Order: sequence, then C-alpha cells, then structure tokens
Amino acid sequence: NWNSESAKNYTFTQGPGPSNALGRVKIMYPNKYLIYLHDTPAKSVFNQTDRAESSGCVRVENALDLAAYVVENQSEWTKEKIEKIVASGETTTVKVDRPIQVHHFYWTAWRAGGETVFVNDVYDLDEKIYSKLVT
Repeated sequence: NWNSESAKNYTFTQGPGPSNALGRVKIMYPNKYLIYLHDTPAKSVFNQTDRAESSGCVRVENALDLAAYVVENQSEWTKEKIEKIVASGETTTVKVDRPIQVHHFYWTAWRAGGETVFVNDVYDLDEKIYSKLVT
C-alpha cells in the first residue's frame, strides 16, 4: 500500500556499475542546491543542444579528466590511479584539499555562426531574469 506510512520507509538506489546513470565519477561540492557534477554512460547526450536529461545535476563529458584536474595538486592522485580505481569498480571517496570554484550558467540563447540560437527554458527562468534586467 503506497499510501501507508510504511511506504515512506523505502529507499530506492541504483548500485554502482557501468550502467549507473551517474556514470563512474561523481564530484560533490558544497552548495545550497545539492547540485553535483557526474559522469554518464549516455555519452550521446553531449551531441545534443538541449541536454536537460539529468535531475538537476550536471553531466560532465570528460569526467575522468575533470576529476584528475580537481586533485592535480595531490601527488597521490594521478590520472592513472583514478582510472585504475574506476576500472576496479571500487567506490572511493577522495577529499579535495584545495578550494575550487564552480560556476553554473543557465543559457537559453546565445550567438553561434552569426545566428542567435534559442533553446527551451526548462526551468522557466527567462521571464524572471528578464524582469530583473529591465528594472
């Protein structure tokens, strides 16, 4: 009975592995929106202009390269070591010992090839942003 109180006690999670929607690497960082960066097994989404496929988190095309960059100052974490751990399937948490700034930009229009490109405003923010710009 999904309307019962006991139904609230269930937690569904997808285990790690090659078909996990978050891919092989997840990069967590402090933010009030609980957004994180992650790999994906669905590499074809990077060929799309409109990529609103995730549930608020951000898919990274070259996640292993980004992970290696994030810890490049930590000599024990080489890209080769990261690749080895990923290949093993072992879940590993790495503490980053330097601050890294992450900026998220939400673009629904831009110029490319001399033309203006518009995409769907999936978060319905254009009107709100526009009203702040003209005020």
